[in-house]
Amino acid sequence: MVRPTSGDDLEMLPEADRVSGSMTFLTKAPMRFSDGEPAMFIEYQRKRYKIIHADDFNENGFYKAIATYVEVTDDA
Repeated sequence: MVRPTSGDDLEMLPEADRVSGSMTFLTKAPMRFSDGEPAMFIEYQRKRYKIIHADDFNENGFYKAIATYVEVTDDA
């Protein structure tokens, strides 16, 4: 699930990381590279977002990341 980041989520971040226009991503699998390292970016609907905060709610069945828009990705 993807949604605009709510005010409550933004308040949990340090002030310097509070960016309007950020998106919240909820997934069932951890956001990681194939080598197991945490991902730094998410690509969604041909747009790239930089992860600025991530939470592990695996005990509740999901992972959450707050990310800010970086660029449009190439479709080719």
